[in-house]
Amino acid sequence: DMIKLAVVARTTGWVGFGISENGGMRGSDMILFDAAYPNTIVDAHVLDQLITPIMDDCQNWELLYSQTHDGFLVFEAQRLLHTHDPQDRPIMNDSSLLI
Repeated sequence: DMIKLAVVARTTGWVGFGISENGGMRGSDMILFDAAYPNTIVDAHVLDQLITPIMDDCQNWELLYSQTHDGFLVFEAQRLLHTHDPQDRPIMNDSSLLI
């Protein structure tokens, strides 16, 4: 099973999207997109310390579409709900928090 998502942000730089059990950056699973690299998406995670996200060893997100237009950045991406990757959070139909 896959999840497909679209992110729209009022920026022409970069945007991140994360999944977290605790509602914060610590321990979160993230994807990062930078308009300067329109064909690349980064699968990353944050350790228990508050530090810059670290790129995962295995990149499980697939970038499907990206565009910047009139001050907005848009991207679409997909990945398996459960990648079996220890650096990814499984995505379930529950109350996981998005950051």
